[in-house]
Amino acid sequence: MNGIDQAIVERADRLGLLSARGEDLVIACANLSKGEEEDLKMAEKTAREFLAEDLRQYRSGDNDGAAWQDPRLLLDQVMMAT
Repeated sequence: MNGIDQAIVERADRLGLLSARGEDLVIACANLSKGEEEDLKMAEKTAREFLAEDLRQYRSGDNDGAAWQDPRLLLDQVMMAT
């Protein structure tokens, strides 16, 4: 249909039918593919590992707490470990 991927058109049709029947579109749109579920699990795991880190060890300079290393370095370390 005018260059739009057929899968997108079919999904739009299904959502249109659900809407016409008064069904909950939020639930219909919340379904994830297996690939999306795996991506979400990996992202959650990475975020939890990052938040579990003790950021105090990444201070640089003296102990006044004013100077911190770049938190992206920590995130890079977490990303490489997953």
